[in-house]
Amino acid sequence: MISEFNQHQQDARGRLDTLAKSIFLLGGGTLTLSINAFTGNDYIQIPYDMIGILQLSWLFLFSSIVMFFLLVGIVLYDSFILGEKWRKYIENREEIINHESYVKSYFVLGFLGGMCFIVGFALMAFVAISTLEFQYQ
Repeated sequence: MISEFNQHQQDARGRLDTLAKSIFLLGGGTLTLSINAFTGNDYIQIPYDMIGILQLSWLFLFSSIVMFFLLVGIVLYDSFILGEKWRKYIENREEIINHESYVKSYFVLGFLGGMCFIVGFALMAFVAISTLEFQYQ
Protein backbone atom coordinates (compact mmCIF):
# COMPACT_ATOMS: atom_id res chain seq x y z
CA MET A 1 0.00 0.00 0.00
CA ILE A 2 2.81 2.42 0.84
CA SER A 3 4.59 1.59 -2.42
CA GLU A 4 1.40 2.39 -4.38
CA PHE A 5 1.10 5.70 -2.54
CA ASN A 6 4.75 6.49 -3.25
CA GLN A 7 4.30 5.62 -6.92
CA HIS A 8 1.22 7.82 -7.15
CA GLN A 9 3.08 10.73 -5.50
CA GLN A 10 6.03 10.25 -7.83
CA ASP A 11 3.77 10.17 -10.92
CA ALA A 12 1.89 13.29 -9.82
CA ARG A 13 5.14 15.11 -9.13
CA GLY A 14 6.47 14.08 -12.55
CA ARG A 15 3.39 15.48 -14.27
CA LEU A 16 3.72 18.75 -12.35
CA ASP A 17 7.40 19.00 -13.29
CA THR A 18 6.60 18.41 -16.95
CA LEU A 19 3.82 21.01 -16.94
CA ALA A 20 5.95 23.58 -15.10
CA LYS A 21 8.90 23.04 -17.47
CA SER A 22 6.57 23.49 -20.45
CA ILE A 23 5.22 26.76 -19.04
CA PHE A 24 8.74 27.99 -18.26
CA LEU A 25 9.99 27.08 -21.73
CA LEU A 26 7.03 28.28 -23.80
CA GLY A 27 6.16 31.31 -21.67
CA GLY A 28 9.77 32.39 -21.16
CA GLY A 29 10.69 31.79 -24.78
CA THR A 30 7.68 33.69 -26.07
CA LEU A 31 8.33 36.53 -23.66
CA THR A 32 12.01 36.78 -24.59
CA LEU A 33 11.51 36.53 -28.34
CA SER A 34 8.61 38.98 -28.45
CA ILE A 35 10.34 41.56 -26.26
CA ASN A 36 13.36 41.37 -28.55
CA ALA A 37 11.19 41.48 -31.69
CA PHE A 38 9.18 44.50 -30.59
CA THR A 39 11.84 46.50 -28.71
CA GLY A 40 15.20 45.36 -30.15
CA ASN A 41 17.41 47.19 -32.65
CA ASP A 42 15.50 45.90 -35.67
CA TYR A 43 12.10 46.05 -34.01
CA ILE A 44 8.85 45.27 -35.77
CA GLN A 45 6.40 48.12 -36.14
CA ILE A 46 2.98 47.36 -34.68
CA PRO A 47 -0.27 49.28 -34.83
CA TYR A 48 -0.56 51.77 -31.97
CA ASP A 49 -3.72 50.14 -30.61
CA MET A 50 -1.83 46.84 -30.23
CA ILE A 51 0.75 48.22 -27.77
CA GLY A 52 -1.53 47.83 -24.75
CA ILE A 53 -2.49 44.30 -25.80
CA LEU A 54 1.18 43.42 -26.26
CA GLN A 55 1.98 44.75 -22.78
CA LEU A 56 -0.89 42.72 -21.32
CA SER A 57 0.36 39.58 -23.02
CA TRP A 58 3.80 40.13 -21.49
CA LEU A 59 2.22 40.67 -18.07
CA PHE A 60 0.14 37.49 -18.33
CA LEU A 61 3.09 35.41 -19.55
CA PHE A 62 5.33 36.75 -16.77
CA SER A 63 2.58 36.10 -14.20
CA SER A 64 2.18 32.49 -15.37
CA ILE A 65 5.91 31.88 -14.94
CA VAL A 66 5.89 33.37 -11.44
CA MET A 67 2.81 31.38 -10.40
CA PHE A 68 4.29 28.09 -11.59
CA PHE A 69 7.57 28.92 -9.86
CA LEU A 70 5.62 29.48 -6.61
CA LEU A 71 3.62 26.30 -7.20
CA VAL A 72 6.74 24.17 -7.58
CA GLY A 73 8.22 25.81 -4.48
CA ILE A 74 5.12 25.08 -2.39
CA VAL A 75 5.00 21.48 -3.61
CA LEU A 76 8.66 21.00 -2.66
CA TYR A 77 8.10 22.54 0.76
CA ASP A 78 4.99 20.45 1.38
CA SER A 79 6.78 17.28 0.28
CA PHE A 80 9.71 18.04 2.58
CA ILE A 81 7.45 18.61 5.61
CA LEU A 82 5.45 15.45 4.91
CA GLY A 83 8.67 13.48 4.42
CA GLU A 84 10.01 14.67 7.76
CA LYS A 85 6.78 13.68 9.49
CA TRP A 86 6.93 10.24 7.86
CA ARG A 87 10.57 9.84 8.92
CA LYS A 88 9.65 10.57 12.53
CA TYR A 89 6.72 8.16 12.29
CA ILE A 90 8.88 5.37 10.84
CA GLU A 91 11.44 5.89 13.60
CA ASN A 92 8.55 5.52 16.09
CA ARG A 93 9.30 8.86 17.55
CA GLU A 94 6.14 10.68 16.70
CA GLU A 95 2.62 10.08 15.44
CA ILE A 96 1.56 11.82 12.23
CA ILE A 97 -1.26 13.94 13.51
CA ASN A 98 -2.37 16.65 11.16
CA HIS A 99 -0.43 17.43 8.05
CA GLU A 100 -1.74 20.70 6.72
CA SER A 101 -1.28 20.27 3.02
CA TYR A 102 -1.26 23.16 0.62
CA VAL A 103 -3.53 21.40 -1.88
CA LYS A 104 -5.80 24.44 -2.20
CA SER A 105 -2.76 26.54 -3.06
CA TYR A 106 -1.76 23.96 -5.66
CA PHE A 107 -5.08 24.27 -7.41
CA VAL A 108 -5.32 28.05 -7.14
CA LEU A 109 -1.78 28.68 -8.39
CA GLY A 110 -2.02 25.95 -11.02
CA PHE A 111 -5.37 27.16 -12.35
CA LEU A 112 -4.44 30.86 -12.30
CA GLY A 113 -1.00 30.17 -13.75
CA GLY A 114 -2.51 28.07 -16.52
CA MET A 115 -5.13 30.69 -17.33
CA CYS A 116 -2.50 33.46 -17.36
CA PHE A 117 -0.40 31.40 -19.74
CA ILE A 118 -3.31 30.71 -22.09
CA VAL A 119 -4.47 34.35 -22.10
CA GLY A 120 -0.92 35.68 -22.53
CA PHE A 121 -0.19 33.25 -25.35
CA ALA A 122 -3.51 34.04 -27.07
CA LEU A 123 -2.93 37.79 -26.78
CA MET A 124 0.56 37.37 -28.21
CA ALA A 125 -0.87 35.43 -31.16
CA PHE A 126 -3.47 38.17 -31.68
CA VAL A 127 -0.78 40.86 -31.71
CA ALA A 128 1.34 38.81 -34.13
CA ILE A 129 -1.60 38.34 -36.52
CA SER A 130 -2.57 42.02 -36.32
CA THR A 131 1.04 43.07 -36.90
CA LEU A 132 1.31 40.84 -39.94
CA GLU A 133 -1.83 42.42 -41.42
CA PHE A 134 -0.46 45.90 -40.56
CA GLN A 135 2.91 45.19 -42.24
CA TYR A 136 1.30 44.13 -45.54
CA GLN A 137 -1.33 46.84 -45.97
